[in-house]
Amino acid sequence: MEAIQLLQNNRLDEAENLVRKVLVDSSKDLEAKTLLGVILDQKGNLAAAEKEYKAVLQLNPKVVPALANLGILLLKTNRPEEAIKTFEKVLLLQPNHEQSAYNLAVIYSTRGDYKKSLPLLEKAVGITPTNKTPKTRDYALLLALAKSYAADGKTPELNNIIAYVENSGNTDVRVWFTLGLMLAQVNQYESAVKLFEKVNSERPNNFDVLYNLGISYYNVNKFEEAQNVLLQALSVNQNSPELYYRLGLTASAKKDSDAAVSFWLKALEMKQNYAEVNFLIGEELLKNKKNSGAVPFYEKAAAQELDNT
Repeated sequence: MEAIQLLQNNRLDEAENLVRKVLVDSSKDLEAKTLLGVILDQKGNLAAAEKEYKAVLQLNPKVVPALANLGILLLKTNRPEEAIKTFEKVLLLQPNHEQSAYNLAVIYSTRGDYKKSLPLLEKAVGITPTNKTPKTRDYALLLALAKSYAADGKTPELNNIIAYVENSGNTDVRVWFTLGLMLAQVNQYESAVKLFEKVNSERPNNFDVLYNLGISYYNVNKFEEAQNVLLQALSVNQNSPELYYRLGLTASAKKDSDAAVSFWLKALEMKQNYAEVNFLIGEELLKNKKNSGAVPFYEKAAAQELDNT
């Protein structure tokens, strides 16, 4: 259909006019009505698009393209419950509809319902009980699956996805950074270090990369490397209380109490109700026999913890 080519070339007004001409002669042309919905959707006229999709489904509730596009529109308009029911209908009619399976899995994953999201994502990437190797290079799907594995504590399965991505020859540092975050989430810091180092070599002086690389170094007891990287992050951004908190932890691990307290005090300048930092300063002062100095920080930490409950 010529209108589809116009739509693909972003000539939306021409595409809409052509489809409406078709509908003048055949008002119940379900393909044309669905296409009109897609065009209106892309033009931002969501209410009109929804009306077209629903009109199609009223004539035939089994039109998969109308259902799938309606589900996406419902997500756009913040109606996840309706979207779930719509995507489930799609999968009943067409079990291998990858986009609907992906969209449904993302909703479940966002809600922490991994028992529902994981089977959908595994099926979408081709993982079965007898085949653990994905059959896709769709990195959005693979990352969604990796995220669900990480959040559900399925570390071997997560490592399997990471190995697959690594062997696929992917060079997108955004993919590597995201996988590093997932490894850190399940306390696989040694593996996370390797990925963050790889990203850092490609994207030097990126605050988020340096910050997460520093945290990972700290968690594998590489305190000197952690401090160096976190100080690099500080040269990029001086306005993060969490960074000063991490620098304080690293200095404390290196037995440099004065530096640790100095970093934590800086964090408190930016975030006065930072209960954990107040507690850590108290601990550091007590460790160095500065009992009277520690008490006010313990008191502040206790009061702030109460305020946060």
